[in-house]
Amino acid sequence: MSDDLTGLQAEFPAFRIWREGFPGRSRYVARSRHLDLNPHTVVTTNLRELREVLQPGPSPAAAVPIPQAGSRVPMTPLPEPERDATSTRAAESGCSHAQ
Repeated sequence: MSDDLTGLQAEFPAFRIWREGFPGRSRYVARSRHLDLNPHTVVTTNLRELREVLQPGPSPAAAVPIPQAGSRVPMTPLPEPERDATSTRAAESGCSHAQ
């Protein structure tokens, strides 16, 4: 096992990291040891890219909070729909529909 791969395994203990060899090429695989840890699986031919992907940091998904089970999600009210003059007059007069 290469020193680079051994170092990567020590740097990211939450992932099982190994090298797969094929005739004429090889690739590196990292798989999360925990179901709730992302990314779950990474496959690449480049150890530097693997290290960059596994580094913790902000990601686009991190910008959107995921509500926990049972929590209340704040609602943003939708804008009122535009009404034409006929439906506005009908609403003001108490009619349920415009004619």
